[in-house]
Amino acid sequence: DQTEPVSVRMQGEDDILAGLKFSSDKLYSSSYTGVCRVLDPTTASYDTVIEMDDGIRGLDIRHDTSLYLTGKGTGQLNKVDTRTHSVTASYPAEEDYRSYGSLWCVNCHPFDENYFVTGSNNGTVTLWDDRQTKEPLDVNDTAHSKSVSSAVFDLATGNSLVTVAYDDLICRLGFKDKTKLVTEETARHMNETGRWLTKFQAEWYPKSDTVFAIGSMARPRRLEFYNSKLAMIQTKTNDEILVSVQSLIRFHPNTGDIATGNSSGYVTLWRSSEPAGEPSVKHEIKEEQEG
Repeated sequence: DQTEPVSVRMQGEDDILAGLKFSSDKLYSSSYTGVCRVLDPTTASYDTVIEMDDGIRGLDIRHDTSLYLTGKGTGQLNKVDTRTHSVTASYPAEEDYRSYGSLWCVNCHPFDENYFVTGSNNGTVTLWDDRQTKEPLDVNDTAHSKSVSSAVFDLATGNSLVTVAYDDLICRLGFKDKTKLVTEETARHMNETGRWLTKFQAEWYPKSDTVFAIGSMARPRRLEFYNSKLAMIQTKTNDEILVSVQSLIRFHPNTGDIATGNSSGYVTLWRSSEPAGEPSVKHEIKEEQEG
C-alpha cells in the first residue's frame, strides 16, 4: 500500500534536526542552532519561519499561526506568531523558570487549545494552561528519572500521553480529569541515542488512542509501532532508504503519510494509500481488544 520513501534535506549540513510537525499540508522543522523552517511538499521548497539565538529543541503548532518552541539552553517555552515571525508569550513568565529544567519538547492538546505539555531534562512532564503563564497546572515526576525527549497526547480523545526518556523507558500517562498527569503504563525501550543523534520522539497514529510509533536503535534500521499497553505490534523498514536511525516520526493528519527525520537533517517521506485512522496494524489492534 506504500510507494518508495523519498528523502530530502531540511536543515544545514552542520545542523541537527530537533523537531518535526505537520500543519495542514506543510511540514515544520526545528534545529539545535535555532532555525525553524517550513517545507511545502508539493514544491519541495522551504522557508525560514524564525531564528532563535538560544537554539530550538522541540516544536508544535496550532491553527497554522501559533508556533510553540522549546529553547535549547533555558527552561522557557516561546510562543511564536508565524504571520509576524515574533515571540508573543513565554512560559513560565516568572524569573525562576530554570527550576523547571531545560525543556526538550512540547505538545498541544488536540481538542482543548488551553492545554499543552512539556518534557524536561530533569525527568519531569509538565502540564500548562495557555491562559496562565506564571506557573504550570501539574508536574509529573514519577514516570521518568532522566531527560524527557517526547510527551504527546493521543489524537482520538486527548486522555492519554506517551512519553519517551533517556532512562530507556516509554510511559503512558492518563489525563482524563484535565488537572493531573497520572503514570499508567511503563515499558523498556532503548532510548540512549548518544551525543550526536537526535533523541527519540514518539507519535500517535492520526485519530487513534491505540497505536503510536517511535524510532529504534535496532538494525536493520526501522520504525516501531506500539499499542496502548506498550507492546510492539509491527515494524517498518526499507534497506535501501532507511540506513540511519530515524529519531523523529510524524503522521500527516489526513493522508496517513509518514515523515521521519534523522540527526543529519534528512527527512524521509513515506507515501500511503491508506486514509488516516485506518492503520495497517488494524488486525493486531482488533486481536488485542478481543483478548
